[in-house]
Amino acid sequence: MERPISSNALTQVQAAVFNGEKIAAIKMYREDTGASLKEAKDAVDKLESEWRVTFPEKFKAPAKKKGCGVCLLILLVAIGVILLLILGRRS
Repeated sequence: MERPISSNALTQVQAAVFNGEKIAAIKMYREDTGASLKEAKDAVDKLESEWRVTFPEKFKAPAKKKGCGVCLLILLVAIGVILLLILGRRS
């Protein structure tokens, strides 16, 4: 059964989130509250969103943008295919 997070654990979770250590923050949240992995991740995500608005200057790393890595991978594969086609025609 999930318990409310203690003030000491919340301070530690906040410090971890500010330092970009989200996995550690989720683990601390789980250990203190007894929450499931999904519940802890959702709670830490919500806290992070609130803290990014309230304390933006305390974050060591910017918020991660989703999808950039996938777009880059697709672009690199497309370039590789184009190069193979061009080089294949020259042979």
